[in-house]
Amino acid sequence: MARILARARSVQLRSIGSQQMRLAEWATEQGHEIVGWVEDEVEPNHDPFETSLAEWFTGSRIGLWDRLVACTTWGLTTSDEHMIRLDTWCRAHDKGMETILEGDAWRATLDAFG
Repeated sequence: MARILARARSVQLRSIGSQQMRLAEWATEQGHEIVGWVEDEVEPNHDPFETSLAEWFTGSRIGLWDRLVACTTWGLTTSDEHMIRLDTWCRAHDKGMETILEGDAWRATLDAFG
């Protein structure tokens, strides 16, 4: 069982509520526990380290979760630069990162950058 930090972002075709429902169903099916929710209504190319997500990267909250999970890559970030930074941070802090609808397909983009 992993402790999940679930992120839902406002998207034109998918509401935060529907993302939360899918994430909660996925967590239950996988036997994981959602220990925190991050809801953002930010611009697509916004740095995740400058959103409410950043509150989970420092202090006492950093030890509360194991994996950052969103429905899609867009739920994590829309910028390759920010995705690389987010992935690097997660690896440095022994955290996982994934999307429930796309798996780890986004990793191919990261691998292309070496």
